[in-house]
Amino acid sequence: MYRGFTTTLNVRRSHFTWDLYYTRSWNFTDEDAERGFTSIRYDDVSNLNGEYAHSNIDEPNQFWSNGVYEFPLGFEAGFLDAIYVWPAVQCGDRKRREWGRADTDRPIINGVLIPRNAYRNYGFKDIDLRVQKSFALPNEKGTIAISAEFFNVANFANVQLAGSQLTYG
Repeated sequence: MYRGFTTTLNVRRSHFTWDLYYTRSWNFTDEDAERGFTSIRYDDVSNLNGEYAHSNIDEPNQFWSNGVYEFPLGFEAGFLDAIYVWPAVQCGDRKRREWGRADTDRPIINGVLIPRNAYRNYGFKDIDLRVQKSFALPNEKGTIAISAEFFNVANFANVQLAGSQLTYG
């Protein structure tokens, strides 16, 4: 079950445009494999209600921004994306193997099974920039643009921990 709302701020002036978006959301599910049939994803087959928790793709807070500034002589500069996504949910990495229970890759602390997707991962940050110069084609046939794009200009590490794998953004 996904619930969320998005707010938007748009600023338009003669030489620049700026958009800011914020999304607050809640994403719950009782199974993260999207109807998977190749493995068991639950802890206790006799208590499936205990599986309803945050989805592993839950991103509760997201900020997105973009903008363009028009310079004289047809030059434009802007940031394509300035993004900050608060962390998605991840689970632990200790195995639980008991009779009647599945291999769910969930931690057990002081004998208590931690709920599915109980931990948060690191946030994701990114800033991408673009510089562009447009030229008019002869006889009003249109325009052609030359551009350069720069990705992750702040050099954010963006390490996402996902079980036994690391994903670098």
